[in-house]
Amino acid sequence: MKTLSILLTASLCFTLSACTPAAPNVPPPSSAEASSETAGFTAAIAEYQARITELQAALLSLKEESFINSTEYEKQIAALTAEIAALEAKLSLFVTPESTADLPVSGAPQKPPASATESQKPTAMAFHYEIRDGRAVILSYPGDEPRVTIPAVIEGYPVTAIADSAFQGTSITEVEIPYSVSEIGWFAFADCPGLMNVTLPASVEAIGYGAFDGCQGLTIICPADSYAAEYAASFGILHTEK
Repeated sequence: MKTLSILLTASLCFTLSACTPAAPNVPPPSSAEASSETAGFTAAIAEYQARITELQAALLSLKEESFINSTEYEKQIAALTAEIAALEAKLSLFVTPESTADLPVSGAPQKPPASATESQKPTAMAFHYEIRDGRAVILSYPGDEPRVTIPAVIEGYPVTAIADSAFQGTSITEVEIPYSVSEIGWFAFADCPGLMNVTLPASVEAIGYGAFDGCQGLTIICPADSYAAEYAASFGILHTEK
């Protein structure tokens, strides 16, 4: 009897074991596999960041190259313009209607000589200036014209600078500065309440302290990305592209 009971129990246990499905045998991910996946993400992020940095550097280099080329172009134009004006001024000292009377006539139509009245007219606005190392520097403006155009050349010398306080306290309203000028001194145009427009070329590389103090309604007209544009933006002066 005892033997029969043991056999029945064993048979029942075998049957139940056969009917119960076995749990899937899926091993958990190892620490090595998890570390490998994390390393892959880190490498991808580093690669993207490195590429972005590389592209940003290339973009900055292109912008700097464009700015340098533009600035150099403006400087070359300014230098050539000043040189031509200087040579023309020197030539005018030698060329007169009498000296050109016997010259051969070229195929191009010639401009008739100026009359005596026209030749006696002043050719430029009055400025106080001095010559320093072969360059003219504007010292002051004693005139009363509100709109002032500074010449690129005086007596054959290129005008390269506006001295300290040269126009300070005057009643000027507009000033056009030529490409030959590279420097504007301290307080050069300060305390000019009527000054509305100043045209600054790309050749300007230095503007002194307080150059436009007291010019409340001033607008600086200058090339984009020039030193003058940066100066105007730094001091909150309205500026527009030339």
